[in-house]
Amino acid sequence: MRLGDETVRLLLDVLLIPYTVGLYSLDHNHYLTFISGEGFEDLRRFIKSDRQLQNLLVYTLFPNDKFEERLEAVILEEFEKLYYTLIRRDDKYGSTSVGTIQFRNSELDRFNNNISLLGDIAIFDKEKVKDK
Repeated sequence: MRLGDETVRLLLDVLLIPYTVGLYSLDHNHYLTFISGEGFEDLRRFIKSDRQLQNLLVYTLFPNDKFEERLEAVILEEFEKLYYTLIRRDDKYGSTSVGTIQFRNSELDRFNNNISLLGDIAIFDKEKVKDK
């Protein structure tokens, strides 16, 4: 396993999956926009609103660089590559370079496996409400 694979798992588990679950729970239209590949601007605004998320991206995408040397625009541009690789899935078996890391695209299956469970949660919640 490569360091980049672990990094992508961290970004999926800490940022992308919770963000997507939040969209699914709070605004289904934004969720559909996000998973269709048209939602990066909202994600960009979300990241820009929280300095800790920006730091997370710096330390994961550019692990050997100093924070001051990376401009916010460059960090978000690199993260955008990850988003589009995640959504488009053009080359499932290849690899992608983002920042200074490289990861196998198959690592992104983690996102689909976790998000696919949302349908079951939504159905369960509707049945629970119906029984009350």
